[in-house]
Amino acid sequence: MDVCACIIAQDPSTIQLRNPATSCTALHTACLEGQSEIVDTLIRNGADTLAQTLAGSAPVHMACHEGYAEIVKQLIEADTSCLNLTDKKGMYAIHQAACGGHLNVVELLLDAGATLHVYDSFGDVPLHYACYNSTNNMQLIEKLLELDPDSIDRTGECGMTPLHVACEEEVVPAVELLLSHGASIDATDDDGWNGLHYACASGNVQLLELLLQKMTPYLNVTSRIGETPIHKAARAGHAAIVETALKEKPDVRIAAPGGRTALHMAAHKGHLEVVKLLVQYDPSMLDVEDYFGDTPLADARAEGHEDTASYLSSQLI
Repeated sequence: MDVCACIIAQDPSTIQLRNPATSCTALHTACLEGQSEIVDTLIRNGADTLAQTLAGSAPVHMACHEGYAEIVKQLIEADTSCLNLTDKKGMYAIHQAACGGHLNVVELLLDAGATLHVYDSFGDVPLHYACYNSTNNMQLIEKLLELDPDSIDRTGECGMTPLHVACEEEVVPAVELLLSHGASIDATDDDGWNGLHYACASGNVQLLELLLQKMTPYLNVTSRIGETPIHKAARAGHAAIVETALKEKPDVRIAAPGGRTALHMAAHKGHLEVVKLLVQYDPSMLDVEDYFGDTPLADARAEGHEDTASYLSSQLI
């Protein structure tokens, strides 16, 4: 008889004991650690397979997230209703499996009767979760798109589509895959960001180049606060991004709130290389004043960026 069985034999009540801090049972821990033999012993001795922690996690959630297919199978055989349990974030077992990138577990869940048409509390579907952790999830994403093609433009947390998520995570293969399946390129999230905003904010040139193959006209799209992708790159000092974007002839005179151009933002932060690129692209921006009457030169001087101010001053002569 193994240690677990011995403990249960001596005191059967221990099987339902919970960690006071998390409300985890022994079954939760065994699932989290991938101990299938202990899981079997616990289930045979009456462990509650539907017990949930303070965070709402059931044993099946933990096993799915970690990718322990054999344990997931054991839990489903014990009680299929575990497929319908949600945690405090509204996540089903299939969300957890997708989040962990476990295609085999997703397929197991679907074979057992789970559905892909489930949303967490923020509106995220399994495809969102696969894209959040998509570095090695290409097969899983491909499968989810095949089984539920309508999920490709589903909006979830903060109004983000799976494409937005993949862009935010900077996983170029996932973005390429989603685009090849027809992901909407003009979709914006709750902040008005499209894929280009994410690429320019991140500084990922490879991602930007991929998106520009389809999204060049969207370089002039402004977010909810009036900023274009170029504004994001200029403020962050991503010179390579700005250089790449400028090849597509965007309108860099678009002003964000306060009348601030991308040049104002770069000058304010002292991003000299970005400042040079923008001035070379459109020297007329040197004289643009924001709503307070400040030019990019005034911004650079006010923030103490002497090298940037010196360059801007030299271009006014």
